[in-house]
Amino acid sequence: MKNKKYELTDESIKRSGVTLYRIRALRDFGNVKKGELGGFVQSEANLSHDGDSWVYCDAKVFDRARVIENGKVFYKAEVNGKAIVSKNSRVDHKAHVCGKAILTDFARVDGEARVCGKAIIKDYANVRGDAWIGGNAIVSKYSCVSGNAYVSHSAEIAVATPESFLKTTAFIQGDALISAPNDVLVISPIGQYNDILTAYRSKRGGIAVNIGRYDGTLDEFTRKFLDENHNNLYLEQYKSTIAFIKQFFKIN
Repeated sequence: MKNKKYELTDESIKRSGVTLYRIRALRDFGNVKKGELGGFVQSEANLSHDGDSWVYCDAKVFDRARVIENGKVFYKAEVNGKAIVSKNSRVDHKAHVCGKAILTDFARVDGEARVCGKAIIKDYANVRGDAWIGGNAIVSKYSCVSGNAYVSHSAEIAVATPESFLKTTAFIQGDALISAPNDVLVISPIGQYNDILTAYRSKRGGIAVNIGRYDGTLDEFTRKFLDENHNNLYLEQYKSTIAFIKQFFKIN
């Protein structure tokens, strides 16, 4: 290939049983200067020679993962599996992108966040902190998910605000559809085991609830927790919580 922008050096490390090689720039591009050392890749298939894509510091890209179209991986972040970082997206700090996840259109994943499965992060969305995005989840439209949030299955978050609206421990999954900050409600601690309850709007209409090992509709939650709970203290907690959820989501 003509006009390569980097080469593999002799410096190598082992990661998950795979040998990775530090890269060195062969020409100036973007903010990278000729001769500058970058992070580690398994092979040239992991990092495009076109555009300004780069792996910085001690970041690692391996397996069949690819960094293309001006994507960037910084510090000690890792990208592996069949993940793709593209179109000016970046992975920073100690974040991990794996599986068949896709970052595109100025997406950003940093902190110690993890994006895996077939998740898609796009349109300036930001996932950070200790957030975990997986399954077929989609986070887009400037949404910012952080804290210990857990988003999976076919959940979609598209909240058009660059400020973090979800920065606590929350569990969003199933067919969630979050398009505004008030489409999700977190209540904690609650019940005998001091659980975290997350209520959110569903693609199927209505409100879904996740608490402990339970995941279902608000109606199902109401029947299950009111019928099966015989402790007056916790029964009153659940009654008050259900009433508040209905008020929050404006349910008659």
